[in-house]
Amino acid sequence: MKKSKIWHFLVILLLLSCLALACSVGIGGINLEEDTPVVQVVGQTQVSDPSQPTQAGAEPVLPTAAPRPVERIAFYDMQNKELVVVQPDGVRLGSVVEAGDARFNLLPSPDHHLLAFLLGRKLMIVQADGMSPVQMVKIIPLPDAPPAQGVPQIEAAYQYDLAWSPDSQRLAAADLQAGLLYVVDLASSAVTQWASGLAMSAVAWTPDGQWVVFAGQDGLYQSRGDGQSPALLASGQLTGSPVWSPDGGRLLFWRADAGYVTVNLFTLGLGGQGEQTLTNVSGESNLHSTIPMTRFGGSPWSPEGGRIAYQYIDAAHNVSLMMMNADGSGQTALASGLMAGSIYSFGWSADGTRLALTYPVPGGDRMIVAVAQADGGGVQTLAEDGARSVTLPAWSPDGSRLAYLAGDGRISIRAVDGSGEVASHTCNCINFVWLP
Repeated sequence: MKKSKIWHFLVILLLLSCLALACSVGIGGINLEEDTPVVQVVGQTQVSDPSQPTQAGAEPVLPTAAPRPVERIAFYDMQNKELVVVQPDGVRLGSVVEAGDARFNLLPSPDHHLLAFLLGRKLMIVQADGMSPVQMVKIIPLPDAPPAQGVPQIEAAYQYDLAWSPDSQRLAAADLQAGLLYVVDLASSAVTQWASGLAMSAVAWTPDGQWVVFAGQDGLYQSRGDGQSPALLASGQLTGSPVWSPDGGRLLFWRADAGYVTVNLFTLGLGGQGEQTLTNVSGESNLHSTIPMTRFGGSPWSPEGGRIAYQYIDAAHNVSLMMMNADGSGQTALASGLMAGSIYSFGWSADGTRLALTYPVPGGDRMIVAVAQADGGGVQTLAEDGARSVTLPAWSPDGSRLAYLAGDGRISIRAVDGSGEVASHTCNCINFVWLP
């Protein structure tokens, strides 16, 4: 297969991944102007932007408030240039006005106190813990790096992938167009380059927060920003979409053959030990792990970590939503015979009993929003939407409702019991997240 086709596949996979996805920060005395972009390449002299004054001292990032159980939805309104937080019934809880070109990233921190997103190269950190008013905490510019040689043009909205560290104190920011991995420290606003040569795929922190895993040009790597070369975890020119199991014991990723005829799924232990083949398709078949397109708890892994959801595409391009045990056994079709192409996205319910999915009907004039029982008990259609695309099926924290994003810039919220639409909000957005 020609190299251009391989790149085309990686671009498509990036749009499906990404990978991709908040701790309370003391507000008193914080300057809401953009912080100085302190950019450091590991092993080289630190360089700051001379056009801006150096900020004295570091601002501590201290989790102080516990989140309260109020369900909210956050999105960036591209028309009105503001981050908006609303209740599911539409009651507006707060907003932060800031102009910029919206990226796809919109990511709550693991402890639910902060929300990170990108406007152009500006990394925005917003307090959204449900206890305090919604407000901007930091604006940290990312470096303006030239495109990497040989990398095709990536749509601007999908240029970056973000991942919070487990302690909610740092963010990994992968510039997929430039092939560079940065780590942003929230306390000091320092932006440090950890690696170069990234392929177009999501990034993931190791459970201990010491390493960032990423797909390189010839395999899966991890880096810890100590000036040493990244460590190779798994070889293969076409690898990607690493995501850890809930207990942090196994890393799921895909690997394609040289001609991209087949794609199979694998897992690794910590440090790259104990690689295990989960699927073994060959010939004209094609197998994918579909990482949900947002990171609000979404993962191919079931919440307890014992099962993995994925999609299978046969030689006739028919699509099935599949599930298997974490060791690759018990491969079962939960939904099959779907329209040629692919399932747009899917996501587990918090209790691990159901999966939500969206896919087009034959002819492509409508989209189906459905819920599949994880025990194989059948598929329930919740909605047929006339929008050109329907993506990001996301469970409410209490599991009673399912929200999705329609291609006409609308968030629809449906009752999971099938009683119909609960609410609909015009968001003019490309992404949204539930907040507990």
